[in-house]
Amino acid sequence: MKAPLMISCKKAAVLTEKKLLRSVTRLEALQLSLHRMLCKACRLYGVQSHEIDALLDEYYRDKAPTAPNQADSEALKQQIKEKIKNL
Repeated sequence: MKAPLMISCKKAAVLTEKKLLRSVTRLEALQLSLHRMLCKACRLYGVQSHEIDALLDEYYRDKAPTAPNQADSEALKQQIKEKIKNL
């Protein structure tokens, strides 16, 4: 069964987050690009998501290794990444 080229906003959001963590397939990249061409809200979501990810990376990179809860935050980040990978 062929995957449809047009996807829902929910699927576009999942692919946006997946793309931040690892590479997506060619089909997924095409689906996301086509959706973003037509959906202003998802284009904005992609920009905001990328910005939030960059800010969080910067925040945690600037924190001293002895900062409280940093280990917990990194563990939580890894758990979130694993859940998104398994979608």
